[in-house]
Amino acid sequence: MLSLTIGDSINFMPLPAFTDDGLLPPGTYQLTFQEPKKSHLVTGASYRHDEWNSLWRLKLVENAEILVTQLWEAGVQKVFLDGSFVEDKCRPGDIDGYYDCDSLENFVKNISPALRLIDTIWDWREPGKPRTWIKYKVEFYPHYGQLAGIPDEFGNQQTFPAAFRKTRDTYQSKGIIQVIKEKKQ
Repeated sequence: MLSLTIGDSINFMPLPAFTDDGLLPPGTYQLTFQEPKKSHLVTGASYRHDEWNSLWRLKLVENAEILVTQLWEAGVQKVFLDGSFVEDKCRPGDIDGYYDCDSLENFVKNISPALRLIDTIWDWREPGKPRTWIKYKVEFYPHYGQLAGIPDEFGNQQTFPAAFRKTRDTYQSKGIIQVIKEKKQ
């Protein structure tokens, strides 16, 4: 079962071009890791191709793939990619994302311990940037219904699904990627 934000849609088609504002059109785009590697998110927007950093963007996707594979191994089913990576910025600083945990109890008792057994990089006890960001320039936030600490245009706190589907400065709606496992042949 897919979780949606009100007014959101799941898109089973190839990624559309960026809007005139440089954003993915609103919606949730389900992609395997091979698909963004071949998409304009990595290969570039032709009108800015000389400035587009395809190698860096590909490295970010490969780094995210390492971490998402670990999340799947720990039992996480739904992982979403966002941040400036899904915008037409020539060299995004990182990939941001979140993963569904169903509940705080599931995160504390199951997912977090499983992730730490897979790799100590998933230790959240240190202050500052997460270790995943320091090593991979990718940070994923667990989502179990809590507020994200990111206000909307009215100053109200949002959950990760809501906050990651808007720009932080102009609050425009934008698309997000749900990474799915390779389709069985």
